[in-house]
Amino acid sequence: MRAFAIAALILFSAAAAAQGYPNKPIRLVVGYPPGGSGDFTTRLIADELSKDLGVAVIVENKAGAGGSIASEFVARSVADGYTLLNQGNHAINKSLYKDLAYDQKDFSPVCRVAIGTTILVVNLMPAADSKATEAMCGAEPKPAEAENNLPGFALA
Repeated sequence: MRAFAIAALILFSAAAAAQGYPNKPIRLVVGYPPGGSGDFTTRLIADELSKDLGVAVIVENKAGAGGSIASEFVARSVADGYTLLNQGNHAINKSLYKDLAYDQKDFSPVCRVAIGTTILVVNLMPAADSKATEAMCGAEPKPAEAENNLPGFALA
C-alpha cells in the first residue's frame, strides 16, 4: 500500500509538472497607487503578458513606503513564479530605509520593463530668481531649451 501511495504521488507530481507554466492567473504587484505612471506602466505590462501567456494577469496595487510595502509582500509570497513585482525604487530602498523586512536575495530578477525620465520643472520665474534652480541642479537654467522635453531640468 505504501509503494502504491508513493507511485501515485510521483505520477501526480509528474502530471502537475507537465501542465507547464503558467497554468493559473499571475499576480503583478505594483508599489504605487492606482492612476499614476507606475500603475499605468504595470497595467500595460499585464495586458501584454496576459496576451502572450494566455492567462489572466491581475494588477494589485500595494502603495506606500517608496514601494517597499509591495516588495515585502512579494518577498513573503510563495516562490512559485505567480507573484511578480514592478517597483521602480526596489533597488535603492535598501539605502533609503534602514529596517526593510526583505533583502535583495529574496528576489530573482526577470527583466527591465521600462525606462523613464524624470525632470524637475518650476513655473516661469525671472532670471534673477534662478539661484534656487542653480542650487538644486548645479547649472544655470536655460529657458530656450525648456520645450525640448529632454531629460534634465526645465522651466515651464
